[in-house]
Amino acid sequence: MLSLVLIVFNRKTNTNALFLGLFFILTALFGIAHYLVFYSQDVFWIAVTFNHFVPLMFLMGPFLFFYVRGMIFDTVFSIQKDFFHFIPALFSTVGTIPYYSLPFIEKQKLAGILIRDIDAIRSINVNLFYDSGESFVLRFLLCLGYIMYCVYLLSQFCASHDLKNKHNQIITKWIGTLLGSVLSITLVFIILALYAVQATASDTLNNGYPFYVFAGIVYGLMTLSLLLFPKLLYGETVILGLGFEPIKKKKKRKKKIQVVENSVTEFVPDAIALEWGEKIKWFLDNEKPYLNPDFSISDIALAMSISETQVSFYIQHLFKTTFYKLRAELRVQHAIHLLETESNNFLTIEAIGEKSGFNTRSNFYNVFTSHLGESPKKYATRVRR
Repeated sequence: MLSLVLIVFNRKTNTNALFLGLFFILTALFGIAHYLVFYSQDVFWIAVTFNHFVPLMFLMGPFLFFYVRGMIFDTVFSIQKDFFHFIPALFSTVGTIPYYSLPFIEKQKLAGILIRDIDAIRSINVNLFYDSGESFVLRFLLCLGYIMYCVYLLSQFCASHDLKNKHNQIITKWIGTLLGSVLSITLVFIILALYAVQATASDTLNNGYPFYVFAGIVYGLMTLSLLLFPKLLYGETVILGLGFEPIKKKKKRKKKIQVVENSVTEFVPDAIALEWGEKIKWFLDNEKPYLNPDFSISDIALAMSISETQVSFYIQHLFKTTFYKLRAELRVQHAIHLLETESNNFLTIEAIGEKSGFNTRSNFYNVFTSHLGESPKKYATRVRR
């Protein structure tokens, strides 16, 4: 349920939270499947859950990494650059195809075997490349590798950024809590997996009960800890590493007015923020992407390898405007340039609007008139004089 809240409230403001939601969904799915297979004694549900979701479990580490990387460095996920992270899951999917193709009645028979003797799980052909025990170990070793790299990224961030910044503190505490919890759970299951290699599955379940209880408690605390960070849960944008230090100022109350006004936040840009502002300005001035009628804020985000949220934040606080107003102003300036040069002699007004990035004649006239107080045609006539 918390995963759904994350996805619903963050799908527009913070796309990185989608990976966190997917990570929680996969870990919950693993817990449910693990319980049904080993404890439910239900033929139908064992047949439904046993081995079907294993390839997805190889995505837990990558999804956690995408989220942590995106929150720390505000980078944009790219399927082209990040494709190799999906290779283990694809490899597992290919190996599981023969099991997927089994009739459901055959899977129910296998479920019955597991109910009668859980130790038979190692003899069931679940994958072309490895058995169930090896799959279990591989999944959590892979996840452990991603966790350790995420810890490294967090340490790098802490070493290079001002942790007195309130936003940095919130994200650092949350990611530290998340990684600490996931690391504890992963180590528990690696211990259980290594124990299972030397002992039977039934012995592992019986002797590993305290480990399961510990993992359950940690997982519950990790999930509920989201409630301590409502800005993350409910989609309020928390920008990390932007170089803005919030300064709270209270507006003075007027006499005889009993309403207490909310405090406002001003942002003072530092060198990092100004550098990103210069990069965005250079991109707009030199590449002129706004001349494309389909130009959107995502084009800047992709070019800068940062998120749309961060681009919007920079434009708002450094350029003192919104993306849409900035785009319109740049297009009008380009149209004015064409009208004031020799292009005015051989291009129609409609052609100038099209070359300036406006997709329709009416849009060109409306935006141009709102900026200059006169239509493009009237401006062109006045310039010719």
